[in-house]
Amino acid sequence: MVLVIIPKSFASLRRIEEILQAEIEIEEETIKTVAKPTFDQTNAAAFEHVTFKYTETSDPVLEDIDFTIPKGKTTAIVGGTRSGKSSLAKLLLRLSDPTIGKVTLGGIPLTQMTQEQIRSHISYVPQKAFLFSGTILSNLQMGNEYASTEELSKAIKIAQLEELVDTLPDGLDSFVAQGGSNYSGGQKQRICIARALIKPAEILCIR
Repeated sequence: MVLVIIPKSFASLRRIEEILQAEIEIEEETIKTVAKPTFDQTNAAAFEHVTFKYTETSDPVLEDIDFTIPKGKTTAIVGGTRSGKSSLAKLLLRLSDPTIGKVTLGGIPLTQMTQEQIRSHISYVPQKAFLFSGTILSNLQMGNEYASTEELSKAIKIAQLEELVDTLPDGLDSFVAQGGSNYSGGQKQRICIARALIKPAEILCIR
């Protein structure tokens, strides 16, 4: 048993070391002024002549991208594999900065906002659904721990999660294993969508 655990421990240690040694891509200390976005205008977000490269020597993944995301509308980014859809999401969440151009949120460049501010205005559903150990309800409340019963019901209905919840003996109190391994891919995705809908954010980004 010990011989099995030791190699796994070393592998975990190497992964932790890689994380600790990873370079920080976004330095908030470079922010000159912290501005507050306003969403009382037409556009919720905008990409202004954005070009993006992952490294200085690589070819652009995105080149001179210029479009707006209207407030209260659905904007679909459609394209094949490696067309840059994921890169757009990274830039909107400011996981990376554009090589050229700027991304704005509520009329304010992301570089003039803190990471906490940006995250508070965007509700994000990743391509790979991930759930935390606990219950369906505790996972949903991560989007908004103060969500009312009405808000929970509305999000569950929109995400088409009602059928799953109704068939489970414990309903929203049903157990969720780490990573949601006791649910199918589609079920996990619907729970993640409901969680994102519950969060009080101006933009919902679904990959």
